[in-house]
Amino acid sequence: MRAAGASLLTLWVSLCLAGWGQGSPGILHPPGAQAEEKAQRRFEKDMPPPPQVRSAPSPQQLQREADELVGLAQSVPSQIQQVQRGVLPKELIDKLKRIEKLSKQLRSELSQK
Repeated sequence: MRAAGASLLTLWVSLCLAGWGQGSPGILHPPGAQAEEKAQRRFEKDMPPPPQVRSAPSPQQLQREADELVGLAQSVPSQIQQVQRGVLPKELIDKLKRIEKLSKQLRSELSQK
Protein backbone atom coordinates (compact mmCIF):
# COMPACT_ATOMS: atom_id res chain seq x y z
CA MET A 1 0.00 0.00 0.00
CA ARG A 2 2.85 2.26 0.84
CA ALA A 3 4.44 1.54 -2.51
CA ALA A 4 1.26 2.48 -4.37
CA GLY A 5 1.02 5.77 -2.46
CA ALA A 6 4.65 6.54 -3.13
CA SER A 7 4.27 5.78 -6.84
CA LEU A 8 1.17 7.99 -7.05
CA LEU A 9 3.04 10.78 -5.31
CA THR A 10 5.97 10.36 -7.69
CA LEU A 11 3.63 10.38 -10.68
CA TRP A 12 1.88 13.53 -9.46
CA VAL A 13 5.18 15.37 -8.80
CA SER A 14 6.56 14.41 -12.21
CA LEU A 15 3.37 15.63 -13.93
CA CYS A 16 3.55 18.92 -12.04
CA LEU A 17 7.19 19.39 -12.95
CA ALA A 18 6.56 18.47 -16.59
CA GLY A 19 3.96 21.21 -16.90
CA TRP A 20 6.03 23.76 -14.96
CA GLY A 21 7.66 25.40 -17.99
CA GLN A 22 4.61 25.29 -20.24
CA GLY A 23 2.69 28.57 -20.11
CA SER A 24 1.17 30.08 -17.03
CA PRO A 25 1.02 27.62 -14.13
CA GLY A 26 -2.48 26.92 -12.90
CA ILE A 27 -4.21 28.71 -15.79
CA LEU A 28 -6.09 26.53 -18.24
CA HIS A 29 -6.84 28.00 -21.65
CA PRO A 30 -9.93 26.70 -23.43
CA PRO A 31 -9.43 25.40 -26.95
CA GLY A 32 -9.34 28.22 -29.50
CA ALA A 33 -8.66 30.92 -26.92
CA GLN A 34 -5.35 31.88 -28.49
CA ALA A 35 -6.91 32.08 -31.96
CA GLU A 36 -9.72 34.22 -30.57
CA GLU A 37 -7.28 36.58 -28.86
CA LYS A 38 -5.21 36.82 -32.03
CA ALA A 39 -8.31 37.60 -34.11
CA GLN A 40 -9.38 40.25 -31.58
CA ARG A 41 -5.95 41.94 -31.69
CA ARG A 42 -6.01 41.90 -35.51
CA PHE A 43 -9.54 43.37 -35.50
CA GLU A 44 -8.53 46.15 -33.11
CA LYS A 45 -5.42 46.88 -35.18
CA ASP A 46 -7.43 47.15 -38.41
CA MET A 47 -10.04 49.46 -36.89
CA PRO A 48 -9.69 53.06 -38.06
CA PRO A 49 -9.17 55.62 -35.31
CA PRO A 50 -12.28 57.43 -34.13
CA PRO A 51 -12.96 60.63 -36.03
CA GLN A 52 -11.69 63.74 -34.36
CA VAL A 53 -14.35 66.22 -33.48
CA ARG A 54 -13.39 69.72 -34.50
CA SER A 55 -15.11 72.75 -33.14
CA ALA A 56 -17.18 74.75 -35.58
CA PRO A 57 -15.31 77.71 -37.06
CA SER A 58 -16.46 81.14 -36.02
CA PRO A 59 -18.27 83.35 -38.52
CA GLN A 60 -15.35 85.79 -38.31
CA GLN A 61 -12.91 83.05 -39.30
CA LEU A 62 -15.10 82.06 -42.25
CA GLN A 63 -15.28 85.69 -43.37
CA ARG A 64 -11.48 86.11 -43.15
CA GLU A 65 -10.94 82.99 -45.24
CA ALA A 66 -13.54 84.11 -47.79
CA ASP A 67 -11.96 87.58 -48.01
CA GLU A 68 -8.52 86.04 -48.55
CA LEU A 69 -9.95 83.78 -51.25
CA VAL A 70 -11.50 86.77 -53.04
CA GLY A 71 -8.26 88.75 -52.89
CA LEU A 72 -6.22 85.86 -54.28
CA ALA A 73 -8.75 85.16 -57.03
CA GLN A 74 -8.79 88.83 -58.11
CA SER A 75 -5.00 88.89 -58.49
CA VAL A 76 -4.87 85.87 -60.81
CA PRO A 77 -6.12 87.48 -64.10
CA SER A 78 -3.31 90.06 -64.19
CA GLN A 79 -0.74 87.31 -63.63
CA ILE A 80 -2.33 85.19 -66.37
CA GLN A 81 -1.74 88.12 -68.75
CA GLN A 82 1.94 87.97 -67.85
CA VAL A 83 1.95 84.23 -68.65
CA GLN A 84 0.51 85.05 -72.09
CA ARG A 85 3.48 87.38 -72.63
CA GLY A 86 5.87 84.57 -71.78
CA VAL A 87 6.59 85.47 -68.17
CA LEU A 88 5.56 83.04 -65.43
CA PRO A 89 5.19 84.92 -62.15
CA LYS A 90 6.81 82.97 -59.34
CA GLU A 91 3.95 83.49 -56.90
CA LEU A 92 1.18 82.46 -59.34
CA ILE A 93 1.53 78.73 -58.61
CA ASP A 94 1.60 79.40 -54.86
CA LYS A 95 -1.51 81.59 -55.11
CA LEU A 96 -3.37 78.93 -57.08
CA LYS A 97 -2.44 76.30 -54.48
CA ARG A 98 -3.61 78.61 -51.68
CA ILE A 99 -6.89 79.26 -53.52
CA GLU A 100 -7.44 75.53 -53.85
CA LYS A 101 -6.66 74.92 -50.18
CA LEU A 102 -8.92 77.74 -48.98
CA SER A 103 -11.82 76.66 -51.16
CA LYS A 104 -11.60 73.05 -49.93
CA GLN A 105 -11.34 74.24 -46.33
CA LEU A 106 -14.33 76.56 -46.64
CA ARG A 107 -16.41 73.87 -48.35
CA SER A 108 -15.55 71.38 -45.62
CA GLU A 109 -16.31 73.81 -42.81
CA LEU A 110 -19.61 74.87 -44.33
CA SER A 111 -20.75 71.31 -45.00
CA GLN A 112 -20.30 70.45 -41.30
CA LYS A 113 -22.85 73.05 -40.23
